[in-house]
Amino acid sequence: MPATAQEGLGPDPLGVAKSLEDYASLLRKMNRETEAAKMEARAKAIRTKHARENQQKEPPITGLGSPGPGVFTKRPPKAGSLPLDVNKPAHPSHKSGVSLAEKATDPSAVLMQMQMQYITNHIPDDDADNGRFVLQPVIPITKSNVLRLTMPLLDFSVEPNRKYGLGDFVLLDFQLFQTPSSTFGTGPAISIPTATDDALGSGKLSIGPNFLWIYHGIKKFTGGVLMEQLWSVAGDSSRANVSEFLWQPIVTFHFPRGYYLSWSSQQAVYDLKNKVTSIPLGVVLGKVFLEPKLPWNISVEPYYTYNSNSLPDEWGLKFQFTAIFPKFHW
Repeated sequence: MPATAQEGLGPDPLGVAKSLEDYASLLRKMNRETEAAKMEARAKAIRTKHARENQQKEPPITGLGSPGPGVFTKRPPKAGSLPLDVNKPAHPSHKSGVSLAEKATDPSAVLMQMQMQYITNHIPDDDADNGRFVLQPVIPITKSNVLRLTMPLLDFSVEPNRKYGLGDFVLLDFQLFQTPSSTFGTGPAISIPTATDDALGSGKLSIGPNFLWIYHGIKKFTGGVLMEQLWSVAGDSSRANVSEFLWQPIVTFHFPRGYYLSWSSQQAVYDLKNKVTSIPLGVVLGKVFLEPKLPWNISVEPYYTYNSNSLPDEWGLKFQFTAIFPKFHW
């Protein structure tokens, strides 16, 4: 916090006011609105007092063209001595009213992130465990375009002979469109057959459209849906064709100090070829840490996956750590 010199007595009152305003901007990024408002009010009082003192020190204007002896003309205040409007945003990022903690959990946010996930699950009917480690970079391409790449770097099969290796990479590109209360996005979805073993991937190159809708009309709440459809277009002819519809409800409630509570962050899948549906049911508890140099987001998600067509259901846990790079944006 800046030094609290007595108002009007410091060597540079405007410098003190500017420091208070900068500190208020930092507090707002940390969701400490009450303290930020106090700092802005103090800065406004300093600027107002400084402007009043400057006006009282101005000498009368006399000479040619003056109104005459004993008549004083009010000079305009000096630049920088006008009182600060506390209702005006102190930083451009405040104009949207959305904090960094909210953007970090918003799939439509134009914000660079590196997500690292470890997902483990247990299938009681088969008494088997499997899991995967996933890297998911989120890269803003332009002010209205975001690229998300999902890379399963280690994927275990549930077969008796366990398999280790890469899974299929999935790329989503969103071209975003803004309305006063919502963000819409659409673009291509591409599944690339990068799996190092048949048990870990489809063996097919699959493409299709994606659709994203996020609603921002309720304070401290993010809602919406992410959908994509994949059809196989190339790949190993001996492998089954792919036709999958994936969807993910997005429901997130934000709380003070960066905490949030969300519906499951995993996608439900409907396999149109085999008429099989997999629906994850879970709750995410997380916190965004607004560190000055490198903000980060951590969450844990217990979940249960319902599988249709007599396929065994699953229990599992998902852990996620995300590094956030707010300076790298358009």
